[in-house]
Amino acid sequence: MTELRERTGRYCGGLLGHDTPEETQRLRVLAESCDPHTVEHLTRLGLGPGWRCLEVGAGTGTIARLMADRVGPTGSVVATDLNTEPMGEAGVPNLAVLQHDIVVDPCPGAPFDLIHCRFVLEYLRDRDAVLRRLVSWLAPGGWLLVEGGQGISGLSNRAPHARFIQAVLDCLEQITDLDLSWARELPLRLEAAGLVEVTAQGRCPAVRAGTAPAAMYRMSFGLMREPVLAAGVLTAEEFDAGLRRYDDPAFIDYGPMIIAAAGRRPMSPPLAR
Repeated sequence: MTELRERTGRYCGGLLGHDTPEETQRLRVLAESCDPHTVEHLTRLGLGPGWRCLEVGAGTGTIARLMADRVGPTGSVVATDLNTEPMGEAGVPNLAVLQHDIVVDPCPGAPFDLIHCRFVLEYLRDRDAVLRRLVSWLAPGGWLLVEGGQGISGLSNRAPHARFIQAVLDCLEQITDLDLSWARELPLRLEAAGLVEVTAQGRCPAVRAGTAPAAMYRMSFGLMREPVLAAGVLTAEEFDAGLRRYDDPAFIDYGPMIIAAAGRRPMSPPLAR
């Protein structure tokens, strides 16, 4: 477990390697599954022409490119990640792609009207401090939108699948800095950081064979075969049977829950940095 933790760093994608074709494909499937709901949240916040945006943990860049289209030539988008290889070239003049570590690197530009991150902060050891850093990078009146995973809410009672997912997530928390309880209190955390007009929503996507959520969970959980078997919590047969359920047309499941919370920086007085 110690060796695996050192290899993975802060993020489960490290089990594959951030620059592998398999990891890029996994990020594409994740985007296909989650982007429609992220777009709904961005639309609700009023994202439009002239906005200055920051996309943290941009992955393949799908949301960053959508932002660039929405803000138009009078706006700008900075897309950051620890590894920008899956994103490729920016391709549009108002989108800048930057290798950047939000834990230690300075603010990548002027204050932002919108900052968005998805499945990033819950993987960081200093997640609350990083949240406060992001808040300090907002312009007065700017929005912070954070999306994170929350436990295994909504799981079916069909053994061995609930046991399979619990085993995978328990091992993931052991070998990374992941905290699957952190997102539950996101609205309170945003308010404690000084944001106002805070809203939050939670959803449990339906997981069925042939859908993007099923492919996302099959690929992501498949990364955990080695540590789960090493921990002795499931046999190889039990693990493989759990993974095969994502290709079973007769199987349906829900979760884990995805929580999206947003808050606005007050126009005045300025937040303490």
